[in-house]
Amino acid sequence: MSKKFLVITKILTIILLFLNTNKNKGLSSSSRRYRFNQKIAEATKAKKILRHIQPCLLAKQKKV
Repeated sequence: MSKKFLVITKILTIILLFLNTNKNKGLSSSSRRYRFNQKIAEATKAKKILRHIQPCLLAKQKKV
């Protein structure tokens, strides 16, 4: 269960990063790099939140 969950989240973050980089094609290189770094920061925040939430979800599944 947890391995599937991690794989799915990694795939989703890669897809989101790819979509967001396509939007930035008209920008200068420095602002493009800044936006890309922002997206990576958002993805790491999401991963931290998921790491916190995941044990709670697993505990709820075990109870049911």
